[in-house]
Amino acid sequence: MPKKQILKCYFGCDTEGPFHRFPYPEYPNLDRFNLWKAVLAPVQDKGDLYIYNNVRFCDSHFEERYRLPSKRLTRTGIPTLNIPSTSQNIFPVMEYQAPNTVEFTFTQPQHTEDNASKCSGKLKS
Repeated sequence: MPKKQILKCYFGCDTEGPFHRFPYPEYPNLDRFNLWKAVLAPVQDKGDLYIYNNVRFCDSHFEERYRLPSKRLTRTGIPTLNIPSTSQNIFPVMEYQAPNTVEFTFTQPQHTEDNASKCSGKLKS
């Protein structure tokens, strides 16, 4: 019978948990998986499935805004806190955006005297 795997944080934190598993390394989670993987040092060479199955981060590496009341992470959660300087902390200074989302900026059209005279308020047929 196999031994029960004892979960511990990749960074060796002395905590009881909760521990967070990597996102699955395939679409649509590949971008987020790579952001998480960016803080790993030598384990990156072991392959994505090894990382997914064996590496965990404790809760202390995630900002409060990424935590749900159930202690799970939001889908945009990435480890950004308490990352040792020996890790490859290469996060861009930007927010992670979930795939297939689009940001829109709406502006109010500017009405000038010239535009008002051109607009008759009637639809062309």
